[in-house]
Amino acid sequence: MDLNELLHAHQAEVRKASASGDEEGRQRHFDKVAVYAESIRQLRASPRRSSPTSSSPASQAKIHGACAGDPSSEPSQASLDSWEDEGGSIVPPHTPLRAGVTTNLRRDYYVGSFVYRDISFALAEHDRQRNAASLEGAEGE
Repeated sequence: MDLNELLHAHQAEVRKASASGDEEGRQRHFDKVAVYAESIRQLRASPRRSSPTSSSPASQAKIHGACAGDPSSEPSQASLDSWEDEGGSIVPPHTPLRAGVTTNLRRDYYVGSFVYRDISFALAEHDRQRNAASLEGAEGE
């Protein structure tokens, strides 16, 4: 994979981790994020293979991207840190808690003014509301 493909795959796994509903799935995605991050670090640390030798205007044009610029210069740490502000980062799954502090992630389903913890109950209520609305529409005709 080239750098752009690695960066894309890294961001895709971060989004998947953020959207994952369970801790095990989130951890699997974070494991992949770590693998992609290490590959990106290694690719960025490897010496550039070619340098522009042509003096044509096309070779002197400014190119935006991680591989652009002087091949002898390495990207600064500040430029890597600036990625944290690009869409926001997510909190790693294992944040240490103090003794006696526990956490519980709970998914709530909202259907109208009702709140359910079980998806099957939420879907049943949605069906009831939809059927009631269709019956009211049929009576009005």
